[in-house]
Amino acid sequence: MNQLLEKITDRHLLLALTGIVLLLVVTCFMYLVLPKVKGSNQQQKLLTSLERVEVSDEGLSRQLQDVQQRVRELERELHGDMVNLPAKEMEAYIIGRLQTISWRNQIQLLAVEPKVGAEFEPFQEILFKVQLHGDYHDLYQWLDDAGRELGFVVVKEYAMQPVQTDEAVPNLSATLTMASYRAVDSG
Repeated sequence: MNQLLEKITDRHLLLALTGIVLLLVVTCFMYLVLPKVKGSNQQQKLLTSLERVEVSDEGLSRQLQDVQQRVRELERELHGDMVNLPAKEMEAYIIGRLQTISWRNQIQLLAVEPKVGAEFEPFQEILFKVQLHGDYHDLYQWLDDAGRELGFVVVKEYAMQPVQTDEAVPNLSATLTMASYRAVDSG
């Protein structure tokens, strides 16, 4: 063994010691520093992910509010403002809305006769026989406003005839039957 040690030159000894030190540095790096760096990177990714979730959570709550608002708009479009009214209040409400729509469109609302229509499980049909006077464009606008403001209203019968034929824009008399539907158990 002494002979072997005597054959080793200073240069070989320096290379061997450098290799051992380098091996120790690499081992320490792999087992001590690298796991800490990986853990730190994972924590940073987790933090970034949580920050994204927090931001998207705000977006989700905003989206949820938008969806809830859209549902309310669709319910109003389908039922109007009368969704939870009892039958008698619903009749009074519809007659009042028809009068307001008539005034706004320069239409004479001559008569409104509410009737109970057929029952289609789970809905009850409520009919309104309506008589109007006005010009064609005002009647058209009246029908559009009634459909928009009263929700789901169906015009079941419609008759129109001129009242005076000697004018350039004759007044028309319109008689129509409108049907509104409500859930049977809601009133």
